[in-house]
Amino acid sequence: ALTMERFGASDLRVETKPDMTPATDADLNTERLLRARLAEHRIVGPVFGEEFGGSKEFSSRQWVIDPIDGTKNFVRGVPVWCTLIAL
Repeated sequence: ALTMERFGASDLRVETKPDMTPATDADLNTERLLRARLAEHRIVGPVFGEEFGGSKEFSSRQWVIDPIDGTKNFVRGVPVWCTLIAL
């Protein structure tokens, strides 16, 4: 829901990461929200996210989050993007 609220927003904030790819306020806030939801529901295991990285904790299972896969499309208003969550 958060990403849809920000898709096409005229005040979307975009920063360039060190690898020269874009990150929006929607990327950052969505990853924060997903991490909070995992913690809120006491879902255990390390989490690695595209925007904030992860811990060096070793586990045979790890959550992986890409808050907006297709950020360039998201920024341009092209409706070809998604939120990825994997275990």
